[in-house]
Amino acid sequence: AGELDSQERVGVASLASKMEEMQDNDSNYFQIPPWMAYILRTFSVLEGIGLNQDEDYSIAQECYPYLARRLFTDNSPRAQEALRQMLYGVNGGPGQLNVDRLEELATGFQSYTATSQSVDRTQGLDKAAAQAAELILSSEGNFIQQVLLEELAALLDASSRSFLGQVTGNPVGQFAIQALKQQRDFAKQLPAPLRLAFLPAELAIDTLELFKVEQEDSDALAVASKIWDILQRGGKSDIDDLAAEISLDSAGAVPSTPTPAAGGFGFGGSSPFEQLQKFPQLQLPRDQAEVTQLVERLQQLQPGLAATSARFLSILLQRTASRLEESLDAHSMQMSGNSLGFSERVIGALDSLDLALAD
Repeated sequence: AGELDSQERVGVASLASKMEEMQDNDSNYFQIPPWMAYILRTFSVLEGIGLNQDEDYSIAQECYPYLARRLFTDNSPRAQEALRQMLYGVNGGPGQLNVDRLEELATGFQSYTATSQSVDRTQGLDKAAAQAAELILSSEGNFIQQVLLEELAALLDASSRSFLGQVTGNPVGQFAIQALKQQRDFAKQLPAPLRLAFLPAELAIDTLELFKVEQEDSDALAVASKIWDILQRGGKSDIDDLAAEISLDSAGAVPSTPTPAAGGFGFGGSSPFEQLQKFPQLQLPRDQAEVTQLVERLQQLQPGLAATSARFLSILLQRTASRLEESLDAHSMQMSGNSLGFSERVIGALDSLDLALAD
């Protein structure tokens, strides 16, 4: 079945109708189990009661925070596949992360955790933040951690390439490249033993081609820009303001994403480090009790932080090696034998480091 229109309210009745339609069209392959029919009938009655009081009421929307928490914390293959499809589309394969959907799920997780853990809203939000930290820094790992680490690795990779593009694209960089090319051309006229003195120039010119910005880098910067917007909004407003913007039946308007300038970082023309200075500062502990509590919390998270850091480094190494190998296949015919051998040794070293981390 196709996705519902973004303006169509997701109701139990419409869901039951679509399931019955699927059963009528393909009765040999799809049958509504009796228990599912009873559940749909019960939920339909409950939603009907709610609609008498609020014409926009949706029981699916009310269940969404629980669903978000279940998807984030359930490590079963079935739950992880559902989360993958929600974040990356129906096919669930590699692609651009749906940041708006991630925001919806994260807000639902925070809302359900806060309201179910404590009557006091502030304490509930603190517990929700603590559980979110445990989830992201889990020693065992999970799908949402994997998603965040992969996006962070993509951002670091794209930012590095973008910065290199800025350096080589300015007048000073262009002058340096021309000087290196002249040294390389001059070295070709020298006897073989003397060429070794100009080998760095040859390697630099050839390997620069392997680190050019590509479309996936632009996509990574666009995703990072959207996530940064969410973090900034989160620092200026509370969960109620965010929840008011989110609904299950409408994905909402996608915020405009600034197009990264040539060689830019995709953060409105400035680097993430400059943007960090504008982010609301964290409140420092006010007394000895809060300091002690913070230290204990950091000690609890330390094993997970160490495991997550190692996992991130492994992802970054794998990504760097994979992209270098792809670029090498595309540019190998234009590269010298020395540059080709050097690049292959770098890829091998990255793979060896990754294997060492796994051990």
